[in-house]
Amino acid sequence: MQNEYGIAPSRRLGFMGPLLLFVLLFVAGCGVMACVFLRAAAVSTRAESYNAAVSLCRSEAECWRAGQLRGQSETEPLYFDRELAPADADNAAYCLWIAQSVEPTAAGQLQTAVITACTPAGEEIYRIEAQAYGPQGE
Repeated sequence: MQNEYGIAPSRRLGFMGPLLLFVLLFVAGCGVMACVFLRAAAVSTRAESYNAAVSLCRSEAECWRAGQLRGQSETEPLYFDRELAPADADNAAYCLWIAQSVEPTAAGQLQTAVITACTPAGEEIYRIEAQAYGPQGE
């Protein structure tokens, strides 16, 4: 049986199966690649946040050890924006908490500071402990 063009219907639709299979595989491949790129973007964002938190904590630990702490209490954090510049609480991307303790020893005192970098929502990113030894009464 043939149509008005002289082509059998089974021959006319014979190329549709492989074409549909190709389109389906192409769309699936595009979906997999999109997932890979989205995952890479999430890992990159997390790594950027971690690196910034490490930099902030180490910088503040060095300031603390040098005795140049930025004058906040343990109940008020320091706030920083994405460029690691000081910021107010509304525009902050990171906040830094510092908990200090002093342990007397026989020849002086051991001062310890635990510096924690968090997101403004309170999720901890990085924590470092710094210690300095000094004479009594410092």
